[in-house]
Parts: sequence; structure tokens; C-alpha cells
Amino acid sequence: MHERGLTTPTGANDGDKFPLLDAEVDLIERTDLLIANLPYVPTADVDEAKEAASIRDLAPRDLARLGIAAEPRLALDGGGDGLELIRRLIAELPRLLRPGGAALLEFGDGQGDDVARLADGLGIGWRVAIRGDLSGRDRMAEIRRSG
Repeated sequence: MHERGLTTPTGANDGDKFPLLDAEVDLIERTDLLIANLPYVPTADVDEAKEAASIRDLAPRDLARLGIAAEPRLALDGGGDGLELIRRLIAELPRLLRPGGAALLEFGDGQGDDVARLADGLGIGWRVAIRGDLSGRDRMAEIRRSG
């Protein structure tokens, strides 16, 4: 960390889910690379999974919901459409990234078009590419600032 000029490690917190979005947080300088795996599961899906987990005879196809139910809500719940924190982060990228910098953001299955539209809203000087996971599903946005 000290080689990079950082004096304080970053880590999890139990307050706001994403302290970089707080106006009081001041970065030493903008960053070249930001990687985020923010909560992206819609609230209703988290609720449904947690309710289903109370049923003992889940079918094997319900294992994904069981996995969601085992995680803390704070790690999963991305708001009504699942994009609440992603939307906030994308809006703050001009403040967070240096010219030439990039952000890599993971998102949920089926959210790629919405994330691309959010990034396109940054305007001139920004590029977005949606990348697939190993199964070919869109799961990551690469958002670059011209520099």
C-alpha cells in the first residue's frame, strides 16, 4: 500500500454501503482503476430468496435462491431494480477516475443494457463495453474515461 501512496487500507464497513459516494470522502487523487462488485440483486428477489430458504424441501433448481438467502442482505440488495448503487457509482465516475482511467463493474444477469445506458449518460469522453462471463452472459461493464 505504501508503494502506491496509500496510507489507509480500504475495506468493508457497516454504514453506507459505498463510502466513496459520500461527499465527505476525499480521495488523495483520482484513481486509474476502480473495480467494484456492488450489490445488484433487486430487493424483491432478495426477499423471495430469503422466504424460500425457510422451506426445507427446495428443489435442486432453487439452489441459487438458497445461496442468495445465505448471504447478508447488505451484500446483495441493490434496491428496487438492483441498480441503485451502480447508478450512484456511475454518476460519480467523473469525480473518481483520472483521465484515461477505467472502472470495471460487475452486475446481475439481464442488467447489461441498463448499465450501458447509465454509462452512456456520462456523455462525450466516456466509452462503455459490456463483457461476458465464462458462460457468455453479460456480467461486467468496462467504463473508460478518455485521457
